[in-house]
Amino acid sequence: MKKERGGHSSVRKSSEANHNIETNIGVKWFAGIGILALVIGIGFFIKYAIENNWISYLSRIILGVVIGLLLVVGGELVSRKEKYLNWGRTLMGGGLAITYFSVYAAYHFEAYRNAIGISAIIDILLLTAVVLLAIILAIRDDSKIVACGAFFLGYITSFLSFEFQLLTLFYLLLLGIGLSIIVIIRKWQYIGLGGILVTYLAYTYYHAVNPNDFYFSLAYLTIFFATYIIQTLILSREDMKDGNVVSTIENLVNAFFFFSLAFTLIHSEFAQFTWIVSLSLGIIYLILHIVFKELSKEDLNSVYIYLSVFFFTIVIPDLLVEEWVTIFLLLETILLTALAFVNDEKALRYCSYGSGVISALTLILYESFIYKELTINTILSNSSFATFVIGVVTFIGLAAYLSEYIGKDEDVKYFSIIYFYTGIVALMIFISLETSREITIILWMIVALVIAFLSNVSKEKIFFRVCYSFVSLIAVLLYLVALDNLTPFSLKNILGSTRSIITIVIVICLYVISMINNKDKEKILTQIYSWTASILLLILIILELNGFIVSVGAVILAIILLSIGLNSSRRDLRLQGVGILIFAILKVFLYDSSQLSTLGRTISFIVLGVILLAASFLYTKFKNEILETLID
Repeated sequence: MKKERGGHSSVRKSSEANHNIETNIGVKWFAGIGILALVIGIGFFIKYAIENNWISYLSRIILGVVIGLLLVVGGELVSRKEKYLNWGRTLMGGGLAITYFSVYAAYHFEAYRNAIGISAIIDILLLTAVVLLAIILAIRDDSKIVACGAFFLGYITSFLSFEFQLLTLFYLLLLGIGLSIIVIIRKWQYIGLGGILVTYLAYTYYHAVNPNDFYFSLAYLTIFFATYIIQTLILSREDMKDGNVVSTIENLVNAFFFFSLAFTLIHSEFAQFTWIVSLSLGIIYLILHIVFKELSKEDLNSVYIYLSVFFFTIVIPDLLVEEWVTIFLLLETILLTALAFVNDEKALRYCSYGSGVISALTLILYESFIYKELTINTILSNSSFATFVIGVVTFIGLAAYLSEYIGKDEDVKYFSIIYFYTGIVALMIFISLETSREITIILWMIVALVIAFLSNVSKEKIFFRVCYSFVSLIAVLLYLVALDNLTPFSLKNILGSTRSIITIVIVICLYVISMINNKDKEKILTQIYSWTASILLLILIILELNGFIVSVGAVILAIILLSIGLNSSRRDLRLQGVGILIFAILKVFLYDSSQLSTLGRTISFIVLGVILLAASFLYTKFKNEILETLID
């Protein structure tokens, strides 16, 4: 029996759900679409009556007003019954829209205007009266249906005309302000958001038809921009469901449309003054942030500061000459970072990150492609050099500054690392642009060495390791690519022997880095760097020496590595020495013996035997120390 009851219950719920869907379609959607069709039909009727001259112009307007008011009255009477409440209010909204359009048509259409003799002032007063009636009814009945019907249908009727004249602009202005008043009083945020979208859409249509009305268009945009800022400010003070989200969206939509449309408008008339739009918006939102910091909610104030910084940022490339853009973006990043941490303001901190990312991308992806090499004649005029110097100092300096606040939030730690990496990458690019390939390789290795030393005093060793490993890897790869083009060693031109000099510098840096890493528990980096250095030294010996002398050089290198490895308990160095010694043995037996005379073979094998015995002696002497090292 219980199962049957449960079954009946589920069937009942399913039936109720289907009934609700059907009811919504029948009551709300049919009524709304019906009113929309009726309003559009009345609009087309008036146009058709014009074309066929059925009745006098005044009669047509009166007829439209009467039909509209009858729908309002009828809707009012019907809505008194609870059952027909929504249906009646739909009629009221549609009636208000028809009345509004009829009054609007009395002056808007030239034939009506000439025949009736109505002035713009009277028509505006009548339109205002209809809007006031819509406001009163919507507020009194607390009815979203009346508000949406009256105002959004009013917007739709404005698109029925092919003559989108100045009165239409005022018509839209009244609709927008009226709807905003209702939204503020009744706290209907979603309707307010819809009003913003429709308003700017209507303006776009108006400007497309009347591109020459510059001052009226700009005034219209400014009034609505201010209206919706006030609307958002007032509503943001209320505790409403999704209030913060809707307020944020309203601010972003309002700012986006106003900036886009105002920028386009000013660009069409005064292209050199487009920066005024972004600068003005930056100042406006900064003032709003300061004034309402204590009055409004934190989320809204964050939006204000985000928008302010955004507009101040985009004014930089618009206002300044090309050479100064990146420098000012970098200075903006420094200023925002300082303000964020001095005032302990998270929104400003995020703004500084955004500005930093833009600055980094501009420096690395733009400035590097337009870089002009520094010369004696261009020391004072070369902005590229100054830009990179400021960029490198800025990012490394910001990384050091943020490192003092790493315990504050995770984002501080991450951006400290990002800024440091950005500074190092910018430095590497700068070096490669300003110096020859040979000098670039040397300087890159020195940079890697400096970073390795810095890792000793930093708590975030892993990030420094990644950084200097990356720099040294790129330097070694560039060295290997350029190896064939480097100048061999010559006693007559020692300073010009780039292959030997560069290799020795790289090897020294790699060995020093391996010693720095040897202090840590992680030995893998120590081995990588020392093995790389030893292999590069062996390559240099092979390239710079000839014949049996190569074997001698390899043996000497092997003995040195073995000695250091045994004395310092460095197994990696010992293994490198053994490996190079094996290479020398194989070379002597397989190659040198066939190339040398009998006397040469005799000497080479005796020398090799003595060296191997010496190596064996060293291992015997230090075998206990080696065993202890392996046990540890």
